[in-house]
Amino acid sequence: MAIPSFFLFVSASVVSAWWLSVMLVAAASGGGDDGGDCSPKKCGNLTISPPFWISQRWQTDRACGIRDFMVDCNVSTGVATLAMSTKNGFRIFNMSYGERSLLVMDAHTVDDLTSSTNCHTPTWNTSAKLGFPLKISPANRNLVFYNCSAKPPAAAERRELELVETICLHNSFARLGGSYDNRSNMDEYSLEGCIATFLPVLLKPGSATNATGYLDLIRAGFLMTWELPSHPSEASEASEASVGYGDHLIIV
Repeated sequence: MAIPSFFLFVSASVVSAWWLSVMLVAAASGGGDDGGDCSPKKCGNLTISPPFWISQRWQTDRACGIRDFMVDCNVSTGVATLAMSTKNGFRIFNMSYGERSLLVMDAHTVDDLTSSTNCHTPTWNTSAKLGFPLKISPANRNLVFYNCSAKPPAAAERRELELVETICLHNSFARLGGSYDNRSNMDEYSLEGCIATFLPVLLKPGSATNATGYLDLIRAGFLMTWELPSHPSEASEASEASVGYGDHLIIV
């Protein structure tokens, strides 16, 4: 007798939830009694420890944590990258397990802005690329990119807002704004005929106060923080709510 599709769906859901719980336990414990492949590992000058884990693409029968904490390690260059939901991921410069923070750079955005054949400004807010439980620190500043479909802003307005034309041209501009977590007054960043995209940047003391060096600001990275799920079921619910695909975060 054929098994009803409903029961197959329920069984698959139960198995998925159970497997996610197992992965979280493995990440928290650093693997089995012998440490195994889930023990802390080096990638360049970084130590990748739980809840983060280095993916081993040839090993398909085991994972050491949820996908949001998965790290790709280029052994030839020593570069660690959060796999996550972006094409090239976020390159990790530094990690603080005590403060639960990462200094990262969005390599995909840099590639887009420096492409010799398809140069274009970002079209997705950085926050839309992050999965649970990663957050953008309020210590960052807003770097706003404008894609203007009509005529460019008048010269006087560009001076007033300190707009910097990007190397991609095509009526695209950059502007350095205020604290990243203070975007309640969106009118402050609205520009008629233009679409605004928000990126976080971490300014160093004494650094520039405008967007003239926007590429250097992006390359210097931004601060990201993480939270640990209080219970495996919490991570399961978040994993089901947001699924990374390609360059975008699809809400299902």
